[in-house]
Amino acid sequence: MTTNLYGKLTVDRVNLDVNGKADDTIYFNKNIDLYKLISSVDKIYKIKQKEQIKGNVNIKAKLKNLKNLDIDINSNKILYKNSKKDKLIFKDIFLSLSATPTDITLKKYQISYDKFDFYSNQTSYLTKYQDRYMVHPLIINDDIEIMLDYNMTTKNGDLNLTSTNFSVLQEIINTNVKSSIVGTIKDNKIDIKGDISILNGDIFYNLNRKRFSSSRDIIIVQNNKKKDTNFFRDDISLNLSVNTKKPLVYNKKDINLKLNTDLQVYKALKGTTAITGIVEIAENGFYIIKNKKFKFKNSKLYFIGDTAYTILDLKLEYKNSNYIIKISVRGDASNPIITFSSNANLSQAEILSVILFDSSSGGDSSDTTELIKMIGGALAKSILANVGIKLDYLVFGANNRVEVGKEIVKGITIIYVNDEVSSVKLQYKNNSFTTTTVKVNNESQSIDIIFKKRFDKF
Repeated sequence: MTTNLYGKLTVDRVNLDVNGKADDTIYFNKNIDLYKLISSVDKIYKIKQKEQIKGNVNIKAKLKNLKNLDIDINSNKILYKNSKKDKLIFKDIFLSLSATPTDITLKKYQISYDKFDFYSNQTSYLTKYQDRYMVHPLIINDDIEIMLDYNMTTKNGDLNLTSTNFSVLQEIINTNVKSSIVGTIKDNKIDIKGDISILNGDIFYNLNRKRFSSSRDIIIVQNNKKKDTNFFRDDISLNLSVNTKKPLVYNKKDINLKLNTDLQVYKALKGTTAITGIVEIAENGFYIIKNKKFKFKNSKLYFIGDTAYTILDLKLEYKNSNYIIKISVRGDASNPIITFSSNANLSQAEILSVILFDSSSGGDSSDTTELIKMIGGALAKSILANVGIKLDYLVFGANNRVEVGKEIVKGITIIYVNDEVSSVKLQYKNNSFTTTTVKVNNESQSIDIIFKKRFDKF
């Protein structure tokens, strides 16, 4: 005898429309408020849910012989908030899957998170055998394959990720990636090793926004916060090789670069990420400043671990109708060494005059050393900014004196002075007329108040 079912299944405040035959197929169809559903389940099972999940989900399902479930899930947006108030927002969600007591088959899906779109039209499988959970494989964007074998009791497992031509299209980069990554899970701590090859691509990131600290000894107090628990920092270690098969292209109105990378990414458990290796700037890249074109010659950026500090080996060339000027920027990005040379026997003053005015006649004064150093510093700041290294203050003085500074908050600049007696200056711009400078070294301390007034205003 067949029993027909028609009605509503009610769990606290949540109603689910039900119809079908109990010994054959039962159909479910409902738009569900997830927050209400989880709250209702919590009242019955006392799961003490710390996370919050909000959003409306439309569910269409059919249950065959009370064993095999087919289900389609749609939602415009789901908000997830954990106990630390971290928010994750998922949009444009669709999943089509089937389930038995031991297997889940994900037929196809799509989901958007933080401007990333994930989808697959290929089938993925999840199997449970005793305490083991096996994914074989999970397909992402019809290219990435993830294989997982994890034991819930021992908290150990193995993870494999491969891709042949994975497309990454974002606001800052458009590239295709080939990867082969292996992960080992021990006591829920994951050790990840492998290779990532960038096949091609374009960079859209605004390099001028990148800032590097002007001294390794400077600590920004507001950034020195108490550390919270963090899964990536505490439980993941990395050893990844990242290289380019074809150059990454950065092409904007005033700058054109082709970059080749050979980098290694390291991270220990409970450690920070370190990057070592080389980024090469290919020949004939250029940047333009004040309608003057500077070409890059076989230049390199060396990464030595901390991503905030880079060793420079930049070579640029400027040509006009009479001269070829060569510029070298070398050393630590926070304290670079800038040198100028030319194809003619020109002094440093004449070289800078050629760069600034396309003529060497403005650089023949014997009293221009300080001015030349200041102009050289300004030019160096421009060169560094255009390759992504922005300093707020850079001045070259006599006897190899160098002052390097960074604005830490609006109006306050901290300056390191490399002189016979090294010192640190804190410069505060009170208003457009007055600036206060506090200078400290191991021999003395001083406070200067500088007042500026335009003569035409007297």
